[in-house]
Amino acid sequence: MKRGLRALTALVALAVAALALTLGCKPAARPSCPVGFAPDPTREQRLLALLEEEHASTPPTRALTGACFGATSSLGVLVEGRPLLDDHASERALAARLAHLAIHHEDKLGDGCARGRDAALASERRAREVEGALRVRWGLEARPDESFDAMVDYAARCPR
Repeated sequence: MKRGLRALTALVALAVAALALTLGCKPAARPSCPVGFAPDPTREQRLLALLEEEHASTPPTRALTGACFGATSSLGVLVEGRPLLDDHASERALAARLAHLAIHHEDKLGDGCARGRDAALASERRAREVEGALRVRWGLEARPDESFDAMVDYAARCPR
């Protein structure tokens, strides 16, 4: 009985896959960039190439594809897993910020509080270390000047 059920399940899975291929089904596309932002795949690839040169000191960033560029109050933030990056910043500054955001993505923080305050603060410390090291290596200021402090933000809004 179990063998027959497994065979039937496998057959149904194959039929569904064949139907999807026949109909030309594609995975769901990522939503478009928010108003005021636009994708720039060529620039995004340059940022990723900069980080790949530093592969020993950066987290995996290929999972953060689909960046949107526009005016931001900081170098960049993650919104629903998508990097929103300042289109006026230098490529090295943005690459360092992308490494920072990759830490948060890797830590599965969601909106920053998904895993609680302690996890958010630990992720932010680690992200700042990676970003700061890259900025120093590339001759930028150690820490970018930003309009808000993420550590204070996480401490205020994230439950323990």
